[in-house]
Amino acid sequence: MSYADKIQALLRWCQQQTDGYANVRVRNFTSSFKDGLAFCAILHRYRPDLVNFHSLQPADWLENNRLAFETAETLGIPALLDAEDMEVPEKLSIITYVTYYNLNLQGRRKASRSGSCITSSTRKATNRSSSDSADQEVTGSDTAKSTYRGNSRSYNASKNEAGSIPFINPWQFSRRSPQRPAAVCAQCGDPVFFLERHIEAGKLYHRQCHLEDRRQSLHRA
Repeated sequence: MSYADKIQALLRWCQQQTDGYANVRVRNFTSSFKDGLAFCAILHRYRPDLVNFHSLQPADWLENNRLAFETAETLGIPALLDAEDMEVPEKLSIITYVTYYNLNLQGRRKASRSGSCITSSTRKATNRSSSDSADQEVTGSDTAKSTYRGNSRSYNASKNEAGSIPFINPWQFSRRSPQRPAAVCAQCGDPVFFLERHIEAGKLYHRQCHLEDRRQSLHRA
């Protein structure tokens, strides 16, 4: 599958996850994500207990993005963006970030479904065993077969679901390897890797350097 095909597959996944959510129409990886509602809708689809989507307003783009990024981080999704970055959305940064949503949230759903299939098959096997004590040896065999079938169904379901969304390598979208820097930091002059970068007033910084600079500015003030 080509680079362009994978981006389109990721876009379709976003459209599927946000389908039916008010004020959310994912058409691209820039303006469609600016107000933060698309991020929040995806998170709400998987974890409605963490995001009160229906209380959000499109105009509150800064707070919406802050909510999404903080919630995603609690789920193990790396914080690659700041809410302020979404004032001028950058396509490759959003593609890379959304790829982590796909990998993390899809993985959680498949793990949950796999566990429920195995638990269900084990419970059925136990019921058969208790209802037919006279044929314990046969029942034991049926139990093993039932557990095997449950595992097989779980594996096939996982395989089919994975097949519908092609594997996407976040580094592929950056067009850079993790070892190759994009440019140098305006603060310290050292190379800045893709996942470390922060852009402020047209200048490139390490995320940590920018935070330190802001702290020093506040302290001087």
